Amino acid sequence: MRLSTLGITTRGVVLDTFHMNDMDATTIQVLSDTQEKLAVRGVRFGISNAKSRLYDLLAATNLLKRILANDPTISLEDAVRMLRELPPLAAKETSAASTASNPV
Repeated sequence: MRLSTLGITTRGVVLDTFHMNDMDATTIQVLSDTQEKLAVRGVRFGISNAKSRLYDLLAATNLLKRILANDPTISLEDAVRMLRELPPLAAKETSAASTASNPV
């Protein structure tokens, strides 16, 4: 049974990178594609617990501007709290517009 039939909607997806130490270009591209696909469905994408190396890699891309709070170093708990407090995104909202309401 799909959760949507019960009135349950997914408001966000958070990738906890606590145990990740590095990313290659393919991984960053997959994360970017995932964020775009989620934005089309009205679902926010966040990255949490990124260490300095991951932060530096993400900062060199435009993905950093499109994730929850524009900050991959936030804790998982803070990311979930933010997702619960933010209003739902409208489906098919562009990725640039989807981050406009994200707090910095």
